Amino acid sequence: NIASKNLAILIYIMRMVCSIIQNPSIPPDTMEHHFHEIIPSIMSCILSPELCSKQFEENHWALRIYSSKLICNLCTNYENIIPQLRENIVQLVKFSLKSTLDSLTIDKETLKIKSNGQEYDILLFPYGTHFGAFYTFSLMPLELTQIHLLPLSKQEGALFEALNFQLSKMDNDLLKRDISKTELQLLQIILAVLKKEGIIEYSTIETMVGKYFASIIHQQLTNDNENPSSND
Repeated sequence: NIASKNLAILIYIMRMVCSIIQNPSIPPDTMEHHFHEIIPSIMSCILSPELCSKQFEENHWALRIYSSKLICNLCTNYENIIPQLRENIVQLVKFSLKSTLDSLTIDKETLKIKSNGQEYDILLFPYGTHFGAFYTFSLMPLELTQIHLLPLSKQEGALFEALNFQLSKMDNDLLKRDISKTELQLLQIILAVLKKEGIIEYSTIETMVGKYFASIIHQQLTNDNENPSSND
């Protein structure tokens, strides 16, 4: 059904999966035997690069968000039965990010992006996959996010810097909108982790997340400290 790129059908399937998971008449041990079918379906709706035929027009974001909440609820409800379930989901989400990051190289001077030695077409950037991964991390315990996502933030920052530089030379407002939305989701997670750790020094932030994200995050953390009431 992912291959059909029919968003309405995918939303219907996820709602059906949700009903099955929340059905109190199905014993947990019975449900567990069907996880090998249920979990890949949910993860596909979170991480697949394309969920619909009109990426810029259809609300695939809502399906990714709904599916992320679904998989995190599953982890919470069944972590006593399958202790490694949440960790396995996190590793899968992390792999989806690393597979893109490790396949691309960025020239620090020109900010050109290459894949396998060839210039990378940013229209191919799987921002939907990244958004789904970031949103899923945002629902996970912060300690897991700190361990698994924060170490990738330098690479992500370099990638988004290069993407935004390339976008500045293009006339594609819809792609700019969607990549900006994806970047913002990541920034919100990084902010949450650094706030929890009480980190506000610019040099420390730059060491952790890289120069591109550091100035944005430091400014936001400074503003939040100066205006604590705005966080309420």
